[in-house]
Amino acid sequence: MEVKRKQQLMIENLIAKTTFLSKQMNGATIIENDIITAVDSDFPSYNANIITLKSNEAEQIEDSLPSVLSTYTEKNHPKNIWSFEENKDVNTMLENIGLSEYETSYIAMIANLFSMRPSMQHHDEMDIQRIQSPKDIIKFGEIISTLYQGTPEAKAIQNYYSKAANIPLSKQENFHLYKGIYEGEIVTIGSLMITGNTAGIYDMVTLEKMRGKGFATFMIQYLINQAKSRNVAFCTLQASSDGANIYKRVGFEPIGTLKVYE
Repeated sequence: MEVKRKQQLMIENLIAKTTFLSKQMNGATIIENDIITAVDSDFPSYNANIITLKSNEAEQIEDSLPSVLSTYTEKNHPKNIWSFEENKDVNTMLENIGLSEYETSYIAMIANLFSMRPSMQHHDEMDIQRIQSPKDIIKFGEIISTLYQGTPEAKAIQNYYSKAANIPLSKQENFHLYKGIYEGEIVTIGSLMITGNTAGIYDMVTLEKMRGKGFATFMIQYLINQAKSRNVAFCTLQASSDGANIYKRVGFEPIGTLKVYE
């Protein structure tokens, strides 16, 4: 499969994930067309307000983008736009209209699940469970917010998931949240989005005090096994430069670098 097609599978899954909760929350604004999918969650969170580019044509995007950006400007909401590094014309256009590149970029990765070797099914100290209760959805958001401790983003994420707690996740077939429990405490989280023949892994966070114990690695393997159980062929994710080697070891390959603009 060509790299462009692999990137397309990742983008399609990313769009499904970034829109899933917000589509079910009053006050959120979703703009979808052939060029762009934009989410304004109604919260001042750049993690929840994501613009995903479907087109690689700078002129098409430039024509569509101003009206989309005004949605965030009117509410004074932060946002971020994901764009592959190789799309130089698009990235130059984003900079020319006043957007700045975020200091961190991400590595887009994909794995063929049919050729991936079997992974561990059990951890002696941690139990992984699907999240379904409002209380655990709120806790899920609290753990993500620890990445932004002491900033407005942390509070915005907590408020977002407090509202999302009203969504009946137990009835959702294609989007699942998971918690890893160690000594009665949720210490690591992750989520899985299924679209067509692709699974996407997201929201991988481990409490700082619990890192280095193998909990995140087991969560990754658990989510891969969940994806395999759905008989999908591919699994995608976006990794930091520090985390990419972990995913390479379990069978993921890089398919491009994602720049983030804000």
